[in-house]
Amino acid sequence: MNRDFVLEIGTEEIPARFMSGALQELEIKAKKILEKERINYKSLDVYGTPRRLSLYIEELQEVGDTLVEEKKGPSTKAAFDQNGCPTQAAKGFAKGQKVDSQDLVIKDTPTGEYVFAIVKKEGTNIRELFPKILPELILSLDFPKPMRWGYVDIKFIRPIRWLLCLYGDEIIDIEIEEVKSGRVTNGHRFLGKENVSIKSAKSYFAQLDEEFVIINQNKRRELVWSQILQIAADAGGKVVPDDDLLEEVNFLLEYPTALCGVFADSYLKLPFG
Repeated sequence: MNRDFVLEIGTEEIPARFMSGALQELEIKAKKILEKERINYKSLDVYGTPRRLSLYIEELQEVGDTLVEEKKGPSTKAAFDQNGCPTQAAKGFAKGQKVDSQDLVIKDTPTGEYVFAIVKKEGTNIRELFPKILPELILSLDFPKPMRWGYVDIKFIRPIRWLLCLYGDEIIDIEIEEVKSGRVTNGHRFLGKENVSIKSAKSYFAQLDEEFVIINQNKRRELVWSQILQIAADAGGKVVPDDDLLEEVNFLLEYPTALCGVFADSYLKLPFG
Protein backbone atom coordinates (compact mmCIF):
# COMPACT_ATOMS: atom_id res chain seq x y z
CA MET A 1 0.00 0.00 0.00
CA ASN A 2 1.34 3.43 -0.95
CA ARG A 3 1.66 6.01 1.81
CA ASP A 4 2.70 9.65 2.12
CA PHE A 5 6.30 10.38 3.04
CA VAL A 6 7.93 13.40 4.65
CA LEU A 7 11.58 14.27 5.25
CA GLU A 8 12.38 17.41 7.22
CA ILE A 9 15.94 18.67 7.68
CA GLY A 10 15.93 20.91 10.74
CA THR A 11 18.72 23.47 10.88
CA GLU A 12 19.81 26.74 12.35
CA GLU A 13 18.61 29.73 10.31
CA ILE A 14 19.52 29.42 6.64
CA PRO A 15 20.25 32.68 4.77
CA ALA A 16 17.23 33.64 2.69
CA ARG A 17 19.22 34.08 -0.53
CA PHE A 18 20.16 30.37 -0.57
CA MET A 19 16.69 28.92 -0.05
CA SER A 20 15.22 28.92 -3.56
CA GLY A 21 18.25 27.23 -5.08
CA ALA A 22 18.40 24.62 -2.32
CA LEU A 23 14.73 23.70 -2.70
CA GLN A 24 15.01 23.45 -6.47
CA GLU A 25 18.06 21.20 -6.16
CA LEU A 26 16.38 19.02 -3.53
CA GLU A 27 13.37 18.50 -5.80
CA ILE A 28 15.42 17.65 -8.89
CA LYS A 29 17.72 15.21 -7.11
CA ALA A 30 14.91 13.47 -5.23
CA LYS A 31 13.00 12.89 -8.47
CA LYS A 32 16.11 11.48 -10.15
CA ILE A 33 16.70 9.05 -7.30
CA LEU A 34 13.13 7.76 -7.35
CA GLU A 35 13.22 7.42 -11.12
CA LYS A 36 16.49 5.48 -10.97
CA GLU A 37 15.09 3.14 -8.30
CA ARG A 38 11.79 2.77 -10.21
CA ILE A 39 9.75 3.99 -7.24
CA ASN A 40 6.44 5.56 -8.24
CA TYR A 41 4.51 8.32 -6.50
CA LYS A 42 1.57 10.66 -7.05
CA SER A 43 3.30 13.99 -6.42
CA LEU A 44 6.55 15.35 -5.00
CA ASP A 45 6.93 18.82 -3.48
CA VAL A 46 9.58 20.69 -1.54
CA TYR A 47 9.03 23.31 1.15
CA GLY A 48 11.24 25.54 3.21
CA THR A 49 11.52 28.08 6.00
CA PRO A 50 14.67 29.54 7.57
CA ARG A 51 14.85 26.57 9.95
CA ARG A 52 13.90 23.64 7.75
CA LEU A 53 14.02 22.07 4.31
CA SER A 54 11.22 19.60 3.66
CA LEU A 55 10.52 16.96 1.04
CA TYR A 56 6.93 15.71 0.84
CA ILE A 57 5.94 12.80 -1.41
CA GLU A 58 2.30 11.85 -1.81
CA GLU A 59 1.38 8.16 -2.21
CA LEU A 60 4.95 6.90 -2.35
CA GLN A 61 5.38 3.32 -3.52
CA GLU A 62 6.77 1.02 -0.83
CA VAL A 63 8.84 -1.18 -3.17
CA GLY A 64 10.32 -0.21 -6.51
CA ASP A 65 9.07 -1.85 -9.70
CA THR A 66 10.77 -4.97 -11.01
CA LEU A 67 12.98 -4.23 -14.01
CA VAL A 68 12.93 -6.78 -16.86
CA GLU A 69 15.69 -6.47 -19.45
CA GLU A 70 16.67 -8.52 -22.48
CA LYS A 71 20.44 -8.89 -22.80
CA LYS A 72 21.75 -9.87 -26.21
CA GLY A 73 24.34 -12.64 -26.32
CA PRO A 74 26.22 -14.61 -28.99
CA SER A 75 24.67 -15.85 -32.21
CA THR A 76 22.92 -19.22 -32.12
CA LYS A 77 25.73 -20.70 -34.21
CA ALA A 78 28.25 -19.74 -31.56
CA ALA A 79 25.92 -20.50 -28.64
CA PHE A 80 25.08 -24.15 -29.47
CA ASP A 81 27.06 -27.07 -30.81
CA GLN A 82 25.90 -29.62 -33.41
CA ASN A 83 23.97 -31.51 -30.72
CA GLY A 84 22.15 -28.38 -29.58
CA CYS A 85 24.06 -28.16 -26.32
CA PRO A 86 25.21 -24.77 -24.97
CA THR A 87 28.80 -23.96 -25.84
CA GLN A 88 31.30 -22.26 -23.55
CA ALA A 89 30.32 -18.97 -25.21
CA ALA A 90 26.69 -19.47 -24.18
CA LYS A 91 27.61 -20.67 -20.69
CA GLY A 92 29.95 -17.73 -20.16
CA PHE A 93 27.30 -15.27 -21.30
CA ALA A 94 24.66 -16.87 -19.06
CA LYS A 95 26.99 -16.80 -16.06
CA GLY A 96 27.75 -13.14 -16.66
CA GLN A 97 24.04 -12.35 -16.67
CA LYS A 98 23.43 -14.56 -13.61
CA VAL A 99 20.97 -16.85 -15.37
CA ASP A 100 21.04 -20.55 -16.22
CA SER A 101 22.21 -21.36 -19.73
CA GLN A 102 19.05 -23.48 -20.15
CA ASP A 103 16.98 -20.30 -19.70
CA LEU A 104 18.52 -18.51 -22.67
CA VAL A 105 16.01 -17.73 -25.43
CA ILE A 106 16.57 -17.49 -29.17
CA LYS A 107 15.34 -14.44 -31.02
CA ASP A 108 15.46 -13.47 -34.65
CA THR A 109 17.10 -10.07 -35.31
CA PRO A 110 17.85 -8.11 -38.49
CA THR A 111 21.38 -9.57 -38.38
CA GLY A 112 20.36 -13.15 -37.67
CA GLU A 113 19.43 -15.36 -34.72
CA TYR A 114 20.93 -14.61 -31.33
CA VAL A 115 20.46 -15.86 -27.79
CA PHE A 116 19.08 -13.51 -25.17
CA ALA A 117 19.04 -13.57 -21.38
CA ILE A 118 15.88 -12.32 -19.67
CA VAL A 119 17.23 -10.50 -16.63
CA LYS A 120 14.94 -9.48 -13.77
CA LYS A 121 16.03 -6.95 -11.17
CA GLU A 122 13.71 -6.78 -8.18
CA GLY A 123 12.79 -3.37 -6.79
CA THR A 124 14.13 -2.27 -3.41
CA ASN A 125 12.01 -1.60 -0.33
CA ILE A 126 12.36 2.02 0.75
CA ARG A 127 13.10 0.85 4.32
CA GLU A 128 16.33 -0.61 2.99
CA LEU A 129 17.02 2.07 0.41
CA PHE A 130 16.31 5.34 2.22
CA PRO A 131 18.71 4.91 5.19
CA LYS A 132 21.52 4.89 2.63
CA ILE A 133 20.43 7.33 -0.06
CA LEU A 134 18.70 10.05 2.02
CA PRO A 135 21.85 11.09 3.94
CA GLU A 136 23.66 11.13 0.59
CA LEU A 137 20.89 13.26 -0.89
CA ILE A 138 20.98 15.74 1.99
CA LEU A 139 24.75 16.11 1.96
CA SER A 140 24.83 16.43 -1.83
CA LEU A 141 22.95 19.76 -1.72
CA ASP A 142 25.31 22.41 -3.02
CA PHE A 143 25.48 25.70 -1.13
CA PRO A 144 27.73 28.67 -1.99
CA LYS A 145 29.07 28.94 1.56
CA PRO A 146 28.79 25.63 3.47
CA MET A 147 30.17 25.36 6.99
CA ARG A 148 31.43 22.85 9.52
CA TRP A 149 30.42 22.90 13.18
CA GLY A 150 31.57 21.21 16.34
CA TYR A 151 33.75 18.20 15.60
CA VAL A 152 31.83 16.91 12.57
CA ASP A 153 33.50 16.30 9.23
CA ILE A 154 30.53 17.09 7.03
CA LYS A 155 29.65 20.44 5.50
CA PHE A 156 26.19 21.98 5.23
CA ILE A 157 24.82 25.48 4.91
CA ARG A 158 24.02 25.58 8.65
CA PRO A 159 24.26 23.03 11.50
CA ILE A 160 21.72 20.21 11.23
CA ARG A 161 19.80 19.98 14.52
CA TRP A 162 17.09 17.42 13.84
CA LEU A 163 15.80 15.02 11.17
CA LEU A 164 12.17 14.03 10.76
CA CYS A 165 11.53 11.09 8.47
CA LEU A 166 8.12 9.41 8.27
CA TYR A 167 6.54 6.94 5.86
CA GLY A 168 2.90 7.10 6.86
CA ASP A 169 3.16 6.91 10.65
CA GLU A 170 6.34 4.82 10.53
CA ILE A 171 9.79 6.26 11.26
CA ILE A 172 12.40 5.62 8.57
CA ASP A 173 15.79 5.45 10.28
CA ILE A 174 18.50 7.69 8.88
CA GLU A 175 21.50 9.29 10.58
CA ILE A 176 23.88 12.14 9.82
CA GLU A 177 26.78 12.71 12.22
CA GLU A 178 24.92 11.29 15.24
CA VAL A 179 21.71 13.19 14.42
CA LYS A 180 19.15 10.40 14.14
CA SER A 181 15.76 10.66 12.50
CA GLY A 182 12.49 10.44 14.37
CA ARG A 183 9.01 11.96 14.40
CA VAL A 184 9.97 15.08 16.39
CA THR A 185 10.19 18.58 14.93
CA ASN A 186 10.15 22.08 16.38
CA GLY A 187 7.56 24.80 16.10
CA HIS A 188 8.13 28.51 15.63
CA ARG A 189 11.14 29.62 17.66
CA PHE A 190 9.08 32.08 19.74
CA LEU A 191 5.40 31.31 19.14
CA GLY A 192 5.44 27.51 18.93
CA LYS A 193 6.61 24.61 21.06
CA GLU A 194 9.81 22.59 20.94
CA ASN A 195 9.87 18.83 20.44
CA VAL A 196 6.57 18.46 18.63
CA SER A 197 5.75 14.83 17.85
CA ILE A 198 4.30 14.44 14.35
CA LYS A 199 1.73 11.64 14.24
CA SER A 200 2.07 10.82 10.56
CA ALA A 201 3.15 12.32 7.26
CA LYS A 202 -0.45 13.31 6.53
CA SER A 203 -0.70 15.34 9.76
CA TYR A 204 2.60 17.14 9.14
CA PHE A 205 1.16 20.36 7.69
CA ALA A 206 -1.72 20.69 10.15
CA GLN A 207 0.50 20.12 13.18
CA LEU A 208 3.04 22.68 11.99
CA ASP A 209 0.22 25.17 11.43
CA GLU A 210 -0.73 24.72 15.08
CA GLU A 211 2.84 25.62 16.02
CA PHE A 212 2.85 28.81 13.92
CA VAL A 213 4.92 27.38 11.09
CA ILE A 214 3.54 27.84 7.59
CA ILE A 215 5.80 25.41 5.79
CA ASN A 216 4.44 26.09 2.28
CA GLN A 217 6.50 29.02 0.97
CA ASN A 218 3.93 29.80 -1.74
CA LYS A 219 1.16 30.17 0.82
CA ARG A 220 3.50 32.21 3.03
CA ARG A 221 4.36 34.57 0.17
CA GLU A 222 0.67 35.18 -0.57
CA LEU A 223 0.04 35.99 3.09
CA VAL A 224 2.98 38.40 3.26
CA TRP A 225 1.86 40.23 0.14
CA SER A 226 -1.83 40.41 1.09
CA GLN A 227 -0.99 41.68 4.59
CA ILE A 228 1.33 44.36 3.22
CA LEU A 229 -1.27 45.51 0.69
CA GLN A 230 -3.92 45.72 3.41
CA ILE A 231 -1.71 47.69 5.80
CA ALA A 232 -0.70 50.09 3.03
CA ALA A 233 -4.34 50.60 2.04
CA ASP A 234 -5.32 51.27 5.67
CA ALA A 235 -2.57 53.90 5.87
CA GLY A 236 -3.67 55.52 2.62
CA GLY A 237 -0.57 54.39 0.76
CA LYS A 238 0.51 52.06 -2.02
CA VAL A 239 3.12 49.30 -2.23
CA VAL A 240 5.68 49.34 -5.03
CA PRO A 241 6.06 45.67 -6.13
CA ASP A 242 9.54 44.21 -5.63
CA ASP A 243 9.69 40.47 -6.31
CA ASP A 244 13.27 40.06 -5.08
CA LEU A 245 12.50 41.77 -1.78
CA LEU A 246 9.30 39.76 -1.35
CA GLU A 247 11.26 36.54 -1.95
CA GLU A 248 13.83 37.53 0.65
CA VAL A 249 11.23 38.45 3.25
CA ASN A 250 9.35 35.22 2.59
CA PHE A 251 12.40 33.13 3.50
CA LEU A 252 13.21 35.18 6.59
CA LEU A 253 10.14 34.04 8.50
CA GLU A 254 7.88 31.10 9.29
CA TYR A 255 4.69 32.93 10.29
CA PRO A 256 3.95 36.26 8.56
CA THR A 257 2.69 39.18 10.62
CA ALA A 258 2.98 42.49 8.78
CA LEU A 259 3.36 45.67 10.83
CA CYS A 260 3.24 49.35 9.95
CA GLY A 261 5.74 51.52 11.78
CA VAL A 262 5.43 55.27 12.25
CA PHE A 263 7.63 58.09 13.49
CA ALA A 264 6.41 60.47 16.15
CA ASP A 265 5.74 63.89 14.62
CA SER A 266 8.34 65.44 16.88
CA TYR A 267 11.05 63.46 15.13
CA LEU A 268 9.99 64.81 11.75
CA LYS A 269 10.44 68.50 12.66
CA LEU A 270 13.64 70.27 11.76
CA PRO A 271 15.27 72.31 14.55
CA PHE A 272 15.46 76.08 14.00
CA GLY A 273 17.19 78.88 15.91
